[in-house]
Amino acid sequence: MLQPVQEEDVSSPVMPYAAARTRIVLEPGEGQELFLLMGYADSVHRALEDCEDMEGELGECFALAQAHTAGMLTMAGIEPGKAELFERIAARVMFGTVPRKGEGNSGGLAALWRWGISGDRPVILMKVSRVTELRMLKVLGEFSAYMAQRLCPVDVAAVGDYPVEYRNELRERMETISGIHLIHGYELAEGEYDSLRSAAVMEIDPGVSLNRQFSPKPIKDTEYRRYVGKTYESL
Repeated sequence: MLQPVQEEDVSSPVMPYAAARTRIVLEPGEGQELFLLMGYADSVHRALEDCEDMEGELGECFALAQAHTAGMLTMAGIEPGKAELFERIAARVMFGTVPRKGEGNSGGLAALWRWGISGDRPVILMKVSRVTELRMLKVLGEFSAYMAQRLCPVDVAAVGDYPVEYRNELRERMETISGIHLIHGYELAEGEYDSLRSAAVMEIDPGVSLNRQFSPKPIKDTEYRRYVGKTYESL
């Protein structure tokens, strides 16, 4: 639903760049893409004409952006579907709440230093208990490399839930996965795993697929509208 906040006519406001407003009401679980265009024109008529011209060019701009992205993914050897998943994970990581040093249970980020993790990067935590969960861990290692290429590195902390044995298949296979920090679960002191959880930006559930954990919320179809006084008109 779109509706103006102000009831009076704002065609000639004192502060024109802040007077025309729109309120968007979303139902629980919904999302909305917003496009904010700012510019200058010598008249209202010319401004509306410029907006209509730009609307026609938006499709071409999006197509060029998609082609550019597809070329980059081809060179990096990443499938488009996996890249989309990585972008959804990155959005959750980069816009999540990162704890500060000293906060959290039993030492907070200080618990990471023992395992060679500085805590200056966002930390993703995952506990691995079965061989069948290694595929998800490998994808997280690829995500770490993906983020490093984009100069937004993250640390993937993988806690191996296996006993102290001379030979252990789960441990040996985890040691071959690149892009992760391997932590042996049997070396964690009491309460230290809780410290890792408090220091991490997120903890991955190995029992739920990454696509389900990072599924996008439904987004309403974008409708381009212009504000003219007290009413809205479709472009």
